[in-house]
Amino acid sequence: MHPILSTFLAQLADSALPFTGGILLGTAIEVFLPKRWSERWLVAGPRSLVLATLAGALLPGCAMSAVPLARSLRARGAPLGTVAAFLLIAPLISPHTVALTAALVGIGFAVARVVLPVLFTLGFGALTNTIVPTPPPAVKAPPDAEAEEAEAGGCHGGCGCSHRRSSTPLARYGRQLWANLRALVPLFVGSLALVTVLAAFIPTASMAQYGNSPLAYLGALVAGIPLYVCDGGEVPLTRSLLALGVGPGPAFTFLLGSVGTCLATITMALGIIGRRMTAAYVAGTLLLAVLGGLLVGHWPLLWP
Repeated sequence: MHPILSTFLAQLADSALPFTGGILLGTAIEVFLPKRWSERWLVAGPRSLVLATLAGALLPGCAMSAVPLARSLRARGAPLGTVAAFLLIAPLISPHTVALTAALVGIGFAVARVVLPVLFTLGFGALTNTIVPTPPPAVKAPPDAEAEEAEAGGCHGGCGCSHRRSSTPLARYGRQLWANLRALVPLFVGSLALVTVLAAFIPTASMAQYGNSPLAYLGALVAGIPLYVCDGGEVPLTRSLLALGVGPGPAFTFLLGSVGTCLATITMALGIIGRRMTAAYVAGTLLLAVLGGLLVGHWPLLWP
């Protein structure tokens, strides 16, 4: 089997489970979350941003599970900055990847991995929600059960019409699940194929020759963008780069950049938050990776 095809199939196998879990959970949010609750917690003020950041940080799995959930948040009317913050923080932090970072790379890296993304994400989301007006959701949320029953064929009260069977929770969930699958699965497979091809031409080991120089930071970003790493796979890669002689600063830039700028996530984000917001989300992630690397590189207490 060709190495590129083998890599693609391996990445597809690694990401299929979290992606599927994200779609199932996201569809449940769209269908079953009461409108009053979503308006209170997802749309109202700074609370929505804090909750989205916390949820993204605690979400298990990789960015592939975050994208379907982000789509559901938009469908429920969450502000663009809140959705972008969820997309930004989800691949950077999860409890097990933080623990893995502490075990394989050092406590300093783990602390920086938590504190810097959380502060940056809250600031980025708050600024975006302040200066960017929130357009109507790009994905229409399914109506609440009460509204759908009231609208079904003009029925009111217990008319007993047979067509009301289509408004059962299971039927609504099935219809929305099918719509989400049709929208996201082609992007999911296509983006992974693109990532696999591009990553085959990125020699990450060559970063070692630049040590801790500015070129090392640039190399860390260039090497990290096309990679697809899932569920903590970036941590042993970062450890390997450190062992090869890459400086702590560029290594930390690679750690954040390789998961935060995943092309698969970026491609699917275009249909959720739009081109401009996606560009801002990518730029913010790159800025976080570079600034975080510079801070770690100049603060020996955080070194492995």
